[in-house]
Amino acid sequence: MGKPIAQSLKQEMLNLNLHIIDSNIDYDLKNRKYNNIKQLIELAKPDVVLFALKPQKIRDVIAEYQEFIGCNTKIISIMAGVTIDYLQNIFPKNQVIRLMPNLGAKIQKSVNLAYATYISQQDQKFFTNLFNSFGTTIWLDHEKMLHAATAVAGSGPAYYYYILSIYTNYLIEAGFSQIEAKKIATLTAKSAIETSNNDSFSSLIEQVTSKGGTTEAALNILKRNNQLQKIITSSLDEAVNRSKELSS
Repeated sequence: MGKPIAQSLKQEMLNLNLHIIDSNIDYDLKNRKYNNIKQLIELAKPDVVLFALKPQKIRDVIAEYQEFIGCNTKIISIMAGVTIDYLQNIFPKNQVIRLMPNLGAKIQKSVNLAYATYISQQDQKFFTNLFNSFGTTIWLDHEKMLHAATAVAGSGPAYYYYILSIYTNYLIEAGFSQIEAKKIATLTAKSAIETSNNDSFSSLIEQVTSKGGTTEAALNILKRNNQLQKIITSSLDEAVNRSKELSS
């Protein structure tokens, strides 16, 4: 997630001087955005640091940054399940913000769920503008809401890709080329999303469904014994449980 966010940030508009640490990329003198931690320690203490790494790696990585981060540095974490209390124990003098973006950051359409234990109006305005440069930001009232937000918004793109792959493969088996099948599946999803703003989902379903028609026949299967709803709810519960495990 760090790479899409970095690529989408409007640096000039936000007056940012961006430096990136990526252990998987060698330092490139032609692209001075990329640094290693030793090079960054030599720079002035940053105003903001974004931790974009797998939560399982936090204990191995984060200790390196204690020398680099100043007492006025504000910390953003997109690590699923890693609580503000955990980060505050490591950086007790710093403002910590948890952020749950998603892959929409690649096209500046991320759904950004943000939470801070306390944040001034001035800082909240700054970070809202920062996060809005790669999507839409919603501030949450309670940190525990990030578990469900992670399950639906953070992980959500993968679920939609999985469903689109099912429709695509069905069309391929019906004789369509892979390109045609993917185009039909994705454009249908896009049109459904773009027409969903003003009406409730139940109303939109009714608009597509004719009595005794093909849509009703398919929906009868999808709704049978609420099995699909139960499966989806169960999958989200599993994601929430995993988020809670990572926070313990």
